Amino acid sequence: MSKKITLISLKKEIDTIKSRNHFVEAEKSWEISLYRKVCLVLITFTASLVVMYTIGIEDFWVWAFLATFWYLLSTLSLNFLKKDYIERYIKKWGTN
Repeated sequence: MSKKITLISLKKEIDTIKSRNHFVEAEKSWEISLYRKVCLVLITFTASLVVMYTIGIEDFWVWAFLATFWYLLSTLSLNFLKKDYIERYIKKWGTN
């Protein structure tokens, strides 16, 4: 039994795809937002600060800052690697 394609069903399908695309765009916006990066830095610094203070590390705030800095640096560099990976993937497999 095949499904009869109508203009109404096509419009519903297009609306579903548009809605999903809108959600994907919002997710991508969050992933690259400055707000997200600042929140991650603050949370990482606070957690590192608490842990290093708790285990008795001397100059714990300096080490917490360094841990946060290296974490932030690694997340920023991953964007470069992600872009390179996507370009290679598209070259190999195409855009479909």
